[in-house]
Amino acid sequence: MGDTKWSAENGIESLATTSLNSLADDGLVVSSEDDNGTDKNLYGDFELYVSGFGASIDQDQEVAQMFIVSDIDGTNYPDGGGGSVDPDLQHLVGSFIKKTANGTGAVRMHIYGVTLPPRNFKAVLKNVAGQSWAATSNTLKINKYHLTSA
Repeated sequence: MGDTKWSAENGIESLATTSLNSLADDGLVVSSEDDNGTDKNLYGDFELYVSGFGASIDQDQEVAQMFIVSDIDGTNYPDGGGGSVDPDLQHLVGSFIKKTANGTGAVRMHIYGVTLPPRNFKAVLKNVAGQSWAATSNTLKINKYHLTSA
């Protein structure tokens, strides 16, 4: 029996870009749909980049919550998957936390090892920073991977 190891990463994919710009406090953004039905990657590492804030934001402050929703029947997403209402807490996979010193500058935050569904899914982000995000250059990216036997 071979050793179980991490697979090669699939490479960085953008899930959301301009839809994150000027996102209001408590605002929701739904990413583009990611088709995981073919590759069936088990895990994803996510990166949220916010290019700045209008007012100072504290170190260790929660900036965003991320939810993963999927279309179990191949078509329909659960309530909260459309961006008009918050997804159920059962879909919450993590929070992006600002780790840099207090200030208004750009932040790059990661959530590692998120279990992905074996079908289409979307990431839903909720801005919980207490203020709007910068007007340009904000991004949500994913790098997917799985296990393999060597």
